[in-house]
Amino acid sequence: MEKLVDFWDEGLGTYLAVKDESRKFILYPKINEIVKGLKPDNVLDYGCGDGELLSLIKNNNDDIMISAYDQSNMAINAIRRRLGATGVNIYENTNQITCDNYDVVICSLVLMTIKSQCDLNEMLKIIFKAKTDEGYVIFAITHPCFRQYQFSTFVTQYTNKEPFKYLKEGTAFEVTIFDAKSNNKVKFNDYHWSLSKTINLLIERGFSIKQLLELGDVPKSGNEYFPPYLIIIAQ
Repeated sequence: MEKLVDFWDEGLGTYLAVKDESRKFILYPKINEIVKGLKPDNVLDYGCGDGELLSLIKNNNDDIMISAYDQSNMAINAIRRRLGATGVNIYENTNQITCDNYDVVICSLVLMTIKSQCDLNEMLKIIFKAKTDEGYVIFAITHPCFRQYQFSTFVTQYTNKEPFKYLKEGTAFEVTIFDAKSNNKVKFNDYHWSLSKTINLLIERGFSIKQLLELGDVPKSGNEYFPPYLIIIAQ
């Protein structure tokens, strides 16, 4: 799979500098709640960023063994600073990820960063092999059906601008994430995969879809009509 060495390596610092945004108080707490309900012995975060989500999970259950993987060298350094003393297993290469080992694999806000179907298939293959036979995978994505709307802390190039061609798979589009309490913001490209394409790719790679969860935006200040995030729970 092509290594993402552009923004997510060189520009990750600007992304992490945006502190007050909805993934931290809408998405992460929900993923933590799901993990807690599944009661896993070990968890792998595939595409861990700086480890903030794993830190939240670990703080709620000291007995969970946690592992982390990210393609970005900057992310690996960041998670070492955050969690290095807590016994987290950090993988810098997918070949290091143990097969048939994890009760829960988290893949949060990663699918949209992959720009080819071939690379998506390869990533899904690695994740499927990493989980145990009865293990779960928690996929979290920005909702692919509503990219044209403004949400509490992010917009896209389609928000009140150019037409959103929903059925055009793999299209690069600009995302702007901004801090709810400051002027900090960051821009980068994601890639659009429709809901049907996403679900069908998971099924083709052997996953069984157990539940879909659409998360509402921040109360009062957010979009009250459309959900910014979608969680897919699969086995």
